[in-house]
Amino acid sequence: MKKIGTVVGGVLLILFAMGQGRAAGDVKAATGGGFRIEQELVVAATPEEVFDAATGDVSGWWDHSFSGHPKKLYIEPKPGGGFYEIFDDAGNGVLHATVIYAQRGKMLRFVGPLGLSGKAIDCVTTWEFSPVAATDAGAGGAAAPAGTRIKLTVEVSGEVDEATAKILDAVWHHFLGERLKGYIDSGEYKKKVARATPAPEGNPGKLSDIAFLKGRWTGTAGSDTTEEICTEASHHVMTCLFRSMDAENITGLEFITLREIPILDGKGTSIEERVRFYSPNLAEGAGDSGITLRLASASDGMIVFNNAKTDGVVKQVKIIKNGEDEFTSHIDLLGPDGKTGVIEAKWKRVK
Repeated sequence: MKKIGTVVGGVLLILFAMGQGRAAGDVKAATGGGFRIEQELVVAATPEEVFDAATGDVSGWWDHSFSGHPKKLYIEPKPGGGFYEIFDDAGNGVLHATVIYAQRGKMLRFVGPLGLSGKAIDCVTTWEFSPVAATDAGAGGAAAPAGTRIKLTVEVSGEVDEATAKILDAVWHHFLGERLKGYIDSGEYKKKVARATPAPEGNPGKLSDIAFLKGRWTGTAGSDTTEEICTEASHHVMTCLFRSMDAENITGLEFITLREIPILDGKGTSIEERVRFYSPNLAEGAGDSGITLRLASASDGMIVFNNAKTDGVVKQVKIIKNGEDEFTSHIDLLGPDGKTGVIEAKWKRVK
């Protein structure tokens, strides 16, 4: 049985031997004229991070294409989404595969010929992601960090033979065991702009949807007084400064960016919110690496953002517009212990 990774243009040009970092795997014949390629590999990142690295813009690790220098190379991680290689500004390109199953951090499955476009061959490619616990160092060895086990299965059918199976096996080892693993191990995947999720139908996801936030606002959250100052949108970005105060002290500071990001199909934009937390002396507390939220819906009366990570404490933020000069913020929380919570604040514009 041959175990493997992902594949696009130029697959028949990759050498059989792929060197170090090769994932364990094998190839075996399948009934009905075809074969199956399987591969397993462990990488040091969370299942959600690996899923994100393997989808969206994949040009950081996918190094083969039909065009040589594609303008865009991306996988839309949603049912019906495409694995596209766009050649130029005119929109010329190729659809390598179509996504038929997507569950962030758990599974991705797409169907299509990939780099064998034009041949009577089809591939069903399945990625499965599962968490791996950290292990202590053995005798004289180094401790293994927590990570993700990637199990990849490719069912190939059609005009195939043993030579094709060997070539595809090597290609998958290259993409999974060398390119993707190297991309994650180097930390390069962390620099990747967070994948944009398409805005709901009918909502263009532009900063004009939240332009009313410009200005200075004051409110209350529990026993604390709150204040937020937001700039006018410029260069596709709006920034806000937030602080909370009790009777005597500042209890918290936040720096917030709201920016337009392209939807993967290139036909519009959505909004991403990033929040960074600080103590009154501008020190970051342990674990306060910030959160990333993405637009879920926008209407005249309410804007909803969801956390980009399924394991985040902040699950959802709602901005409920009560008028041009008043709104309510509603934040749903889910702690590591499974307990839920809500932070709600009433805001009024300072004129």
